This record gives sequence, structure tokens and C-alpha cells, in this order.
Amino acid sequence: MWDHVTVKFSCERCGQTLHSDVATSLLDYPDTIAFARTHGVDVRETAIWELPLVTNDETTVTAEPFRVRVTYPLDGDELTFVVDEEFTIVDVSGESDRYDT
Repeated sequence: MWDHVTVKFSCERCGQTLHSDVATSLLDYPDTIAFARTHGVDVRETAIWELPLVTNDETTVTAEPFRVRVTYPLDGDELTFVVDEEFTIVDVSGESDRYDT
């Protein structure tokens, strides 16, 4: 379908835009932070290219309805997000159920 899906962030104040892949865009989400932390990874202190949970081949896209699924694998556990065309999280499943955020 699509080779690469990006998220576009726009600053209403200055007009600057930033494009990011979906997996990278979800790194600041509380469930991602908690999931990584329980596996000894601090996503806020680790360089993005050193994060073991960000991979380009973890995104699956469906057209109708438009959905992007991102799965973060760590140490045999998985955390999966599904987002829609507005980058709204429509589902979170997996190991996040065990973590306090």
C-alpha cells in the first residue's frame, strides 16, 4: 500500500512544520515511556538511533478505514498502537495494560 507514512506537526505560532514517522511520533506517549522504562530503556534520555524499539518495518497501514498500527517489541513483550488519519490513538494493546503511566 504505502511505503512510508509520516505525521506532520505544525506550529500555529511560527508556522514551522515537522514531519516524523509514526513510531517516532508515539515515543512521548505515556504508555510507550512506561513500557520502555520497565525494560530498562529511557526514551527521553536515549538517542533515537539507539532505541531498540523504533524500527521502520513495524508499521502496517489499512486504507478503509485509514489506520496505522505500530508495534514496539522489547525483550519478547510487545506494545501496539493503532492511530487514524488524524493521528488519534484508537487502540492500545499489549504490555501497556500492566504499567502505571
